Amino acid sequence: MAVASVSALAEQLDVSPDKLAFLAGFADLSALEDAVAQALGADDEAIHQGLQHAVNLIPRPLRGRATKLLMPGGEV
Repeated sequence: MAVASVSALAEQLDVSPDKLAFLAGFADLSALEDAVAQALGADDEAIHQGLQHAVNLIPRPLRGRATKLLMPGGEV
């Protein structure tokens, strides 16, 4: 079960499972996986808030274009 957890963790971190092979000796990696997922979620939220603040600094007539450049898939 630890190998599957190491693979899942490696996928979350976008690294090779070989780089995390030393973690395979631990019995339960679910707490680490949860912490990594929470940290990545917080990171995404911080980036989203930063983009919102950046767009608010741009003069109003140019905000629409700036938003499209910064976030082509949707609104900030």
